[in-house]
Amino acid sequence: MSTAADITRENKNLIQNTSGIIASVGLNQVGKRVAGNIVTPATWALNYAADGSTPGKEDLMLFSAGFAALSASVVVGTLKAVVDDRTKKQLQAVKQKENPIHRKHIKACVYLDWSPSPITASKIASAGGTAWLATNGLWCFITDAKGHHICDYTPNSFLKLYQPSMPLSEGANGGFLWEVRKN
Repeated sequence: MSTAADITRENKNLIQNTSGIIASVGLNQVGKRVAGNIVTPATWALNYAADGSTPGKEDLMLFSAGFAALSASVVVGTLKAVVDDRTKKQLQAVKQKENPIHRKHIKACVYLDWSPSPITASKIASAGGTAWLATNGLWCFITDAKGHHICDYTPNSFLKLYQPSMPLSEGANGGFLWEVRKN
C-alpha cells in the first residue's frame, strides 16, 4: 500500500507543474504578472535545494517562451501608449483650430472603431455624420452633446471632408449617400 509520501514522490513533476500553473495563473489574474513568472524558477530552486534536481531542457525552453511573450506584451503595451499619447496631442491640436463651443465634441476616429480611420470616417458619413482628415493627419468626427452625429458641420481646417449629401438621401446599403470634399 502506497503512502501519501510515496504518491507525492512518484507524482512530483505533475504536482509541481500543476501547482506552478495554478499559482502563475492566479497571480496573473490578480495583476501580479511578474510574480506569476517567478513561480517556476522558485520551484526549480526548491527542487535543487531538496534533492539536487535541475530543470530539463524542455522546461527551460517553455519557460523562456513564456517569458519572451511577457516581454513582447510589455513592448506592445509601450508602443500603444506612445501611439495613444501622439493621438491625444494631434486631437488637441485639431480642437484648438475649431470654435471653443465645438471642441469638447470632436473625437478621433481611431477610438470609435477597429477599422482603419478612413473606413470609420466613411461609416460616420453613411450614418449621417461629419468626419474629416485634419491637416496633421488625424481623422476626426464631431457629435452633439448627446453623442449624435452632426451632418452639416464644416471644420475650420481639413484636407478631406466626408459628409452626407444634402438633402439627406438614403443609399443602397441603408445608410445615407455621402460625398468627399477636399480643401
